[in-house]
Amino acid sequence: SFVSLDLSSFNTSKVTNMQFMFGGANLTKLDLSKFNTSKVENMESMFQLCQALTTVNLGGKFNTKSAVSLNSMFSSCEALNDLDLNNFNTKNVEDMTEMFKDCFYLTNATINSPFKITALMEDDSMFDGCELDEAAQKRIISKQNGEML
Repeated sequence: SFVSLDLSSFNTSKVTNMQFMFGGANLTKLDLSKFNTSKVENMESMFQLCQALTTVNLGGKFNTKSAVSLNSMFSSCEALNDLDLNNFNTKNVEDMTEMFKDCFYLTNATINSPFKITALMEDDSMFDGCELDEAAQKRIISKQNGEML
């Protein structure tokens, strides 16, 4: 089984579906800093059940502007403890159900600007089983004026 992958030469500029792309993988680190995800509509369960994953470098090209579903995106990433969400554009996202569910060790989520939530319909159980403190959760999901703070 793999614990790391070199994805630096992957051309993802035309990909529209990354559902379960790494789901269940026994990886400890992922560097997706070169991934162009601007056309990806479905990121559902993209990292779900990556129980050994401690680090994900999403970098500057990882873009969620076309994403409609982030359902269970990081669900059950039990070892993940730090996540940079600065490049997340959630304007078109309709479903964030269980996005961080059972991320037992997630204690830090970096976000500089509020999530836009104009299309959001589902965010049930978004943080169930997650250790992210309440203040950090509120920066992501507090709904005011069509934004997540």
